[in-house]
Amino acid sequence: MAGEKNLFDRIMDLKSLTKSEAKIVNFINHAHSRIAFEKVTSIAQKADVGKASVVRFISRLGFDSFKDFQKCVQEEINDRLEKPIERFLLHEKSGNYRDGDSDILEQSIAQIIKNLQGAHDRITPKHFKKAAQQLSQTSGSLYVGGNLASFGLAYFFWLYARYLRERVHLINNLGSVLPYQLLDVKAKDTLFVITHHLYSKQTQLIVEFFAKQGAKIIMLTDTEINPFSHLADIALVAPCESSSLFDSSAALLAVMEALIAKMERELKPSIYKRFKAAEDLFGHLDVFAPSHSMKKRQT
Repeated sequence: MAGEKNLFDRIMDLKSLTKSEAKIVNFINHAHSRIAFEKVTSIAQKADVGKASVVRFISRLGFDSFKDFQKCVQEEINDRLEKPIERFLLHEKSGNYRDGDSDILEQSIAQIIKNLQGAHDRITPKHFKKAAQQLSQTSGSLYVGGNLASFGLAYFFWLYARYLRERVHLINNLGSVLPYQLLDVKAKDTLFVITHHLYSKQTQLIVEFFAKQGAKIIMLTDTEINPFSHLADIALVAPCESSSLFDSSAALLAVMEALIAKMERELKPSIYKRFKAAEDLFGHLDVFAPSHSMKKRQT
């Protein structure tokens, strides 16, 4: 198998796609993890192309054979579906936790830098700009959602987006009140959703609901393929690789900070008045401790 790039790295390296190749890529996007268990014939049938087109495309991606292609996809799926407990067992078996001299901070920062570079490579300026403009200028409401570990990221984005524009709603993790939160969703609205593996079933249902309403969906995720990425109008990809038991959120957070910065510029004419109103409310409600109250700790 040529190189160590994943499937979508290889696809993005291609300068252009023929009509048949575009159909195959579209099928891969929609097939998710099932692609690893398809045959050449079944891919050709489901993508509505000839078998020869599938074979040529796999060769163009740098694979020596269809078997190599399947092996690559299966390994990627296994990596994505690892649970924290499975990572723990792997690290325990490999002796990683017994290496007391290893510089965990250095390793973590090195991996974060790699993830940040991955996000930069995978997000085109065109898609980033279009996503920020949609988040800024949607004529309806902007909904922000994420479940499990992604909820903290969703809350972060919602908090700052509330400074910049009106009608920004956080979809919280309380399933029993979710219908009330989604009751007024319309086609003119936009959903900004953050998700990474393991992918939340509730997030999938929310994305499917917004798609059914005809609303725009901007997705921030860790890979081009997840169970509902095909429903997104724009998908921004930031890798979450980590040597820890848990995924790294650093690259996801960096992309969100960049989106906020771009939204500031898109909404510049109107944000001063909104900031001023927010600051007045903070003052009235005595939210922040005054800086001059900081005192040296008594010893």
